[in-house]
Amino acid sequence: MKSGFPKSIFFSLILLSLPVFTFSQQEQTAQIIRKMVRAAQTTAYAGDWITETDTTRTWQKIYQDSTGKRFIQYILPLSLLGREIVQIPPAIYIRRKGTPKFRKRADLFQDRLFSGPSSDQQLDLLFRNYDVSLTKGRKFLGRKTRLLAFNPRTKDRAGIKVLLDQKTDLPLHIEKLSISGKIIQRSYFKNLLIGPVLDPALFTILPGQIDSARAVRCRTFTTVESLQKEVSFAIYLPRWTPDGFRLKTIRLIQFHKKNVVHFIYFDGLSTLSLFERKAKMSLRKKMPPAPGFHKGFLEYRKNRGRLRLILMGDVDSASMEKMLGLPGSKTISSESSRKIVFLVGFVVIALVIMIQFLSRKGSGRRGS
Repeated sequence: MKSGFPKSIFFSLILLSLPVFTFSQQEQTAQIIRKMVRAAQTTAYAGDWITETDTTRTWQKIYQDSTGKRFIQYILPLSLLGREIVQIPPAIYIRRKGTPKFRKRADLFQDRLFSGPSSDQQLDLLFRNYDVSLTKGRKFLGRKTRLLAFNPRTKDRAGIKVLLDQKTDLPLHIEKLSISGKIIQRSYFKNLLIGPVLDPALFTILPGQIDSARAVRCRTFTTVESLQKEVSFAIYLPRWTPDGFRLKTIRLIQFHKKNVVHFIYFDGLSTLSLFERKAKMSLRKKMPPAPGFHKGFLEYRKNRGRLRLILMGDVDSASMEKMLGLPGSKTISSESSRKIVFLVGFVVIALVIMIQFLSRKGSGRRGS
C-alpha cells in the first residue's frame, strides 16, 4: 500500500495559493508605483526633458529640488523659447520671454505622470482598469532600469510604458501607446544629473514678480450642486463616461472675472478634463465639434446651447463624442427596414408585371 500526500489535497492547496500569489505580486507592484510617485516629487535633479509626438517636439530644461519645486525653461519649439515656469505646488507661475512678471495659475492639467499622491483608492482603481506588469528594463543613460507597463483592460484608451531608474525609482522614459500599439507620445531625459546643488533662487517668486491683474483663482467643491450656486449658467454633467472613470475633482476657475467650470475624471492612470464656460455670442450658433491634439491629448471643442465645452483626455474619439452627447451615426430601425424591403419588393413586382404586359401587348400587335 503506497503512502503519500493525496493528489486532490495537493492540487487544492495549489489552487488556494494562486490568489495569495497574485495579491502578493500586485502589492509588490503597488509598492513600486508608490516609490515612483515619491521619486517624481522628491528627487533633486537637473536635466533636459524631451517630449515627442507626431507633429511636435518639446525640449525643456528642468531643475527640481527635494520638496517638489521645479524650474522649467523651454528650448523648443521656437515659439516657446525662453518661457519659464516655476511650479510651487499647488500653483504654477508662467513668464513669457521678454515679460518682467509671472502669471499665477492653478496647476490644472499636469504633464507629469503620477504627479499627485497615490492613495490606496487610486491604486485600487488603477488595478481594476489596467493590467500592470513589472519586468527588467534596458539600460538608459547608462542606468539600470525596470519596465513598468500599464495595459488598459478596455480598448478605448492609451497604454503606458515607463522606464524607472532602478536605484532611485525616478521615471526616465515614458511611452504612450495607441490601441494598435503605436507610440503616440514619447517623453524622456536627454541628460540627467541626480542630486545637484541647486540655487534656491530658481524656486523663489517674490510678490512683486507676480502680475496680480491677470491672476487666476481656483476653488474646489465637493458637490456639483454647491458649484451650480456660484455660476450663472446651467452646468452640463455628462450622462455617460467611459468604463472605469470616476469624477475626481470639481473646480471653479476665475479668469478675467469670468467663470470656468472644470471637471476631472480619473481611471487610476488616465485623465479626462472637461471645461465649461459661457460661449461668446458670436460663437453660439451651431457648429461642428473640432477634434484636435493638445500636448499629446485628444481635444474636442463643442457648443451646447449657451455653453462652450472643451474635453481633453486619453480615450478614443468615439468615447469622447459620446461623453459630450454628440449624435452618433444614424441607424435604421427594424420597422423602417421592413418598410424599405416591402417597398423595394413592391416596386420589383410592379416592374415585372409591367414588362410582361408590354411584351404581350407588343406580341399581339405583331400577330395582327
